[in-house]
Amino acid sequence: RHYKGKVQAYEIWNEENLRGESGGLVNAPQYIELLKQGYSGVKWGDPSAVVLFGALTPTGVNNPEVAVDDVKYLQQIYAYQGGVVKNYFDALAAHPGSNSNTPDQLYPESPGTGHCPAKYASQEGTCWRNQPSFYFRRIEQQYAVMQGNSDGGKQMWLTEFGWDSTPSAPNGYEYAELISPEQQAQYLVRAFDKSRTDYPWMGVMCVWNLNFSTLGLPATDEKVGWSVLNADWSPRPAFTALAAIPKK
Repeated sequence: RHYKGKVQAYEIWNEENLRGESGGLVNAPQYIELLKQGYSGVKWGDPSAVVLFGALTPTGVNNPEVAVDDVKYLQQIYAYQGGVVKNYFDALAAHPGSNSNTPDQLYPESPGTGHCPAKYASQEGTCWRNQPSFYFRRIEQQYAVMQGNSDGGKQMWLTEFGWDSTPSAPNGYEYAELISPEQQAQYLVRAFDKSRTDYPWMGVMCVWNLNFSTLGLPATDEKVGWSVLNADWSPRPAFTALAAIPKK
């Protein structure tokens, strides 16, 4: 109520299909009960505010002690109490994976085909290629779950998306070494173009991130590589490219 008319949207939790974010075993019904309270509270304070289903993270893992695959988690969500969740969010937030694949590729019909250095050949399925979680277009599979549950009239909002370009990436983010700053720019622009032409259900798209590079973090920190600004606030190719695309 305090922020009525000032805050336009609220995302209820973040990546709740990952134990590191949920704080315990991944539990879809538990999240729905949380979402019910969050939605009701927001709408009581500001009926015009948009309430977002907390964005799921792509994991490719099905172990509640670690993480649950985002699409399978969403299926569990809609199966709970006859789809009661449909009454408690206005748009589905998403955090599509990108890894080192282009915005137009998707496993298995059009898997990544770029150069795969030998040192990465065994990681996450030959350079993050053999699982749809590693692709931007994973969002199509999430939306298909919405459609299959008669909820396709809602938008999807990308509250985090991008491509990490880090020359010396830490463990777990090695794919960032395969993306040049120029490729990062190209893929971001293409993602916006594709969303305009192919995804009529797409709403807000938030690039992750603007300027974590300026926070004094080491250059090897993966958060730096997602940035579209350099440490000295000068633009990376991605910033320049995003500034140039049409905004309507």
